[in-house]
Amino acid sequence: MLENGSIVGSYRIVTELGAGGMGEVFFAEHTTIARRAAIKFIRSEFSANAEVVERFLAEARSVNEIRHPNIVEITDFGQLEERYYIVMELLEGETLQERMARLGPLPEEDVVAMVMQIAAAVGAAHEKGVVHRDLKPENIFLTNHPDYPNFVKVLDFGIAKLVREETGGRTIPGTLIGTPGYMSPEQAIGSADLDHRSDVYSLGIVCYEMLTGTVPFTSEHLGQLVLAHCSETPKPLREHRQEVSPWLEQLVLRTLAKRPEDRFESMATLRAALQDGPDAFESESASPGASAIKTPSEPLKSEGALAPLEEPFDEVPDEIDEDLDQEKLVTVAEPKRVAGKLENIVIERLEGGRLKLPVMPSAAINCLNVLRRPQFTYSQVSNALEGDPMLASLVLRRANSAIYGGATRANTLEQAASRLGSRQLESILIEASAVTVFNSKNPRIRQSFQGIWKHSIAVATAARKTAQRIGASEPEQAYIAGLLHEAGKPIVGALLLEAERMITREDSKWMTSSVWQNVVESCFCAIGESLASSWNLPAQVVTAIRRGNDFDDSAAGSVSNVICFANALAEQQGFPSGDVERRVADLRVVRGAQLLGLVEADMETVVSAIFERLGPGDGASGTASTAIQTP
Repeated sequence: MLENGSIVGSYRIVTELGAGGMGEVFFAEHTTIARRAAIKFIRSEFSANAEVVERFLAEARSVNEIRHPNIVEITDFGQLEERYYIVMELLEGETLQERMARLGPLPEEDVVAMVMQIAAAVGAAHEKGVVHRDLKPENIFLTNHPDYPNFVKVLDFGIAKLVREETGGRTIPGTLIGTPGYMSPEQAIGSADLDHRSDVYSLGIVCYEMLTGTVPFTSEHLGQLVLAHCSETPKPLREHRQEVSPWLEQLVLRTLAKRPEDRFESMATLRAALQDGPDAFESESASPGASAIKTPSEPLKSEGALAPLEEPFDEVPDEIDEDLDQEKLVTVAEPKRVAGKLENIVIERLEGGRLKLPVMPSAAINCLNVLRRPQFTYSQVSNALEGDPMLASLVLRRANSAIYGGATRANTLEQAASRLGSRQLESILIEASAVTVFNSKNPRIRQSFQGIWKHSIAVATAARKTAQRIGASEPEQAYIAGLLHEAGKPIVGALLLEAERMITREDSKWMTSSVWQNVVESCFCAIGESLASSWNLPAQVVTAIRRGNDFDDSAAGSVSNVICFANALAEQQGFPSGDVERRVADLRVVRGAQLLGLVEADMETVVSAIFERLGPGDGASGTASTAIQTP
């Protein structure tokens, strides 16, 4: 019998934390290093049941394979006499079930923040072929994090199902596994073919309950509850709670679609919709375009790159309408004059400090400040990263990717940061921040400029590899400059969109495609330079962004020239940021190669790096040999 003071492996039992039908959970401390942990035991009467023990083992395997900051960490598994146990991180706080019992329906902003984290954790499981199958409030834990009060940990992967073909495991048809109130229709009828979209439905039930204080379907009889999941339409959330936002109600009801194909296709798309807010549903009918820069009336389809971490700006200062009305731009017929006046307004706002620039996520700022200290530890870096679960997850994924991964897996943030090193980690943090500039909450801006993000990744990749080939001292500075060399474009675009919204009238269509593109092209370098300066980036990065697309013959191996060459090469290989003539790109590639002293082998290596990161570009031949053909 387990008692306080009992030794379990390397741990000493301190006290019991709780008990359930399957077993007990104890608070324990490591006997040597005093690390605190929770130890979960199966009851002795179940330890002889091979199926229950296998399910217990499956939880440890599933969690160990997923490894996500929003999933409770399992560190060990063992057997004490006839009882099996797992050792987990000790969580301090309360379950979502306890929070709702204490407070009732939760504030909308808290619900969105929590569901974003739950979706990130369960989405990571889906990427590993694991379906949770028992998402419910008592399996969602809210930790007492000092800087992040609603930090989520998803618990109990004990009935998770591996759905990858190589597992060979399938649920027996007709078997009901899970919690009936939160089951998807296909899970409720014991379908053998349920997939990750079942978890989308269950999370929708949880979200419904968080917002309204009740689940959509209740019954004392299991059969009636199953029938409700399969055939009844849930009441609109605002019938329970009027203050629920219409867009959020629409989002939750979509997760509760009876057919899996009518729900969000993945946790990633659900997170993106939550991030976009009301704009998510306004943008669904947007049609794809053909070029990277479009007027707001001709949006491009969003391609996605990294999950946005936070919005760069809310709106452009309201005074723009005064400036535009003073200039009487709506009555001006000449596009060049219109563009010129708009350019002046943009630059005056920038120079006067009235143009709101995107800000870097606070966790990235904190981490970069640590990395820039003369002496730092990766433990300090890890502590800074923990403030943002999405950023922490990104660092872990990058550290364990094929590019950086070693013989063993990085299991902690400290291990991941140490493996990446300060320079690579700095680049990853800035890349995660840069993508937020292109992922505006306004769908028209996001769709119009998302193609430029893909171009920026191609330029950054080519710039880093080029800098390495020519022996530059700081290849990562070239990478960062490549990421941000056109970051000014969506910022200018947002300003123009706000101007169009404020002053366009039915009889005055002054914002033409020509005006739009002229203003963006003329102003983006200056705004990009200001953005880089506000983010305290290295001087060479700021200079490269300011120079734009002009080679500097007096500084052959400079970051500026590397970016100019990488930009031309990306355009030549099928990753343009606008309308580009192939002959012009060819000429610039040849000139850049000569200026930087690149030979054919260097060029092939650089082009291969682009294709490895992004695949063949649109219109590219897909072969590295095209990179140095003379026009």
